[in-house]
Amino acid sequence: MYVKKKYITLIISALLLQGTTFYAEPLTEQLQKQQKQLQDNQAIYNSIETEKEALEIKIQEYDAQIEELMMKIEKNKERIEKTESQIYATEGEIKKLEQEIEEGKNLRDKRLSSLYKNGLNQYLSLILRVENFDDLINKIDSMKRISDYDKEIIDGLQEKADKLNKISAKLAKTKSYLLDLKKSDEKRLEKINKVIEEQKKVIEELEAKRRVYASRITEAQMLVNETLAKIEEMNRQSLQDTGEASVSRGGNTDSNNEVLIYAFKFLGTPYKWGGISADTGFDCSGFTQYVYGHFGIEIGRTTWDQIKIGVPISREELQVGDLVLFGKKGNPTHVGIYAGNNTYIHAPHTGDVVKISAMTRNDFITGRRVK
Repeated sequence: MYVKKKYITLIISALLLQGTTFYAEPLTEQLQKQQKQLQDNQAIYNSIETEKEALEIKIQEYDAQIEELMMKIEKNKERIEKTESQIYATEGEIKKLEQEIEEGKNLRDKRLSSLYKNGLNQYLSLILRVENFDDLINKIDSMKRISDYDKEIIDGLQEKADKLNKISAKLAKTKSYLLDLKKSDEKRLEKINKVIEEQKKVIEELEAKRRVYASRITEAQMLVNETLAKIEEMNRQSLQDTGEASVSRGGNTDSNNEVLIYAFKFLGTPYKWGGISADTGFDCSGFTQYVYGHFGIEIGRTTWDQIKIGVPISREELQVGDLVLFGKKGNPTHVGIYAGNNTYIHAPHTGDVVKISAMTRNDFITGRRVK
């Protein structure tokens, strides 16, 4: 951004100087050629920056998707653990009931076996001991009720076991579904991470090109500056007559802004998804939360929280220390802190570090003035 501002400054100076009458013609022609070269390099540089920023924005969107996926995976993990616990408990109840059924059947079988072996003697003994016919009927009925009771108990236990088996099967089906969902989310996460890695490589290539053209711009700028210095020297007297040109360098940043000064301490800190501290790294909203939190100001953890904090500010009204949010309306995907001169400090994306960037991206949503 400084390169661009410096270039604009020099162009304005040249235009002002061309209004005088004492400059050397060859120097002016030389300056025009140098300015053309500077413009060409700047155009390529800007194109690279635009492409690089577009990829960085895309990575930020992917980071937001990763955050959502990680939350889903964690939630599914909790549901799987809960389902496994329920399956374990149900299987324990089934085993207990199966044991009770087996014991009931064994008891019934023993009674039937005993009755079979000693049935005739028992019936003869029963008949001989009865006092009358009604007494006989009552004793036979009692024996039948005992047999029916055994069957009722076993049938009841079996019914419970059947119900538990159905519950267990349903839980197993739920677990299978959750595992499939987890596997699907993990595959999607792996795919997104792969795309991010590919785009990071492209960004690295673009960054290498950007550095080349930044160097060329610096060299061309030095030549322009030297030529301008010669022209300015030759036209000093004329400039004094017409009034010295005041060239703005965009120095409106409040150097005493404590929020921004504190934020600058973390330049170079690695980006880390979910990061909220200088020790481990920051994601975009973790960085802004950490900086404002240092001053006792709570702005929330996510971009969704922070876009609701304070009062909305347009791009034209931005002041140093304001939050700046990017993305799409209703879906903020990135946040930083305005640093003045159309720049902002932020934690960009996976693979990058906290840095100052020009606000040339076209997905600005709003600024938020917190204090």
